[in-house]
Amino acid sequence: TRRASRQLSRLFLAAALAVLARPALHGEASAMAAVQRTILWFRNDLRLHDNPLFHHQAARRGGNAELICAYCADPSVLSGRLRQTGLPKVGARRSRFLFECVSELRRNLRSLGSDLLAAGEKPEVWLPELAQRGLSNDGAVTVVVAQGVTPEEQQEEDAVQAALAALPTPARLHRVWGMSLYHIEDLPYRDIRKEFPMVFAPFGRAVRGNFRAADASAVAAAQRGEQGVSIRKELEPPASLPPVPASVAGLCVEDLERMWPAPAPLGDAVYAGEGPGADKSW
Repeated sequence: TRRASRQLSRLFLAAALAVLARPALHGEASAMAAVQRTILWFRNDLRLHDNPLFHHQAARRGGNAELICAYCADPSVLSGRLRQTGLPKVGARRSRFLFECVSELRRNLRSLGSDLLAAGEKPEVWLPELAQRGLSNDGAVTVVVAQGVTPEEQQEEDAVQAALAALPTPARLHRVWGMSLYHIEDLPYRDIRKEFPMVFAPFGRAVRGNFRAADASAVAAAQRGEQGVSIRKELEPPASLPPVPASVAGLCVEDLERMWPAPAPLGDAVYAGEGPGADKSW
């Protein structure tokens, strides 16, 4: 009958809609399950204040995004020797200085709800392990680092980038600038590799507006952008941070001194870290 035909049509239409909806629902569930993991790789920028790592867009994701702060105490650096002279790359006092800077950074991160995952490993070994630990293949990883300028730093970044590219999980290295008073993007050079002067005088005239560094009023004018290259405002430290993901929390080494590679005994304590540095600066 006509009524039965209508009922069959309705049933067929409902079944068709249900079948068509299944892939969309499955895809939506997969998207919700995918985790975005960000690793902040600390090297020489062992501080919270004025640190561009915390202001990268990948470090400010919400929802189910993960944030990990990491430091690699590379034995090839801390225990390595110079090729030409055979002298240690890092002496006992400098090793102690770095150790105390890392220790204070960990204390400061813990006060904000996070932690510093440190290991006495090369970064191209340690960071990929952090990237894939407990993360499914449909997740994604972003490692953020302050861009290095020396050949060894750049080679280190290239090694990490190659190791991340070899992972089954999509992972990439993103470099940010944050190691100089003037931002590299603000310098008055079209091609910095070709035009950057090899002596300071022309550089100083270009960026300062040809005033003496001891002239406080001129420095203040430069900070306001009234002359020379403007000095960017200092970045605020984070007010709080998400906790370390449970999948990697077990990798946290509690005893930093036992883990720390050193060419000699660390020796006496030195006045080092973000807090002592700020005390001396201000």
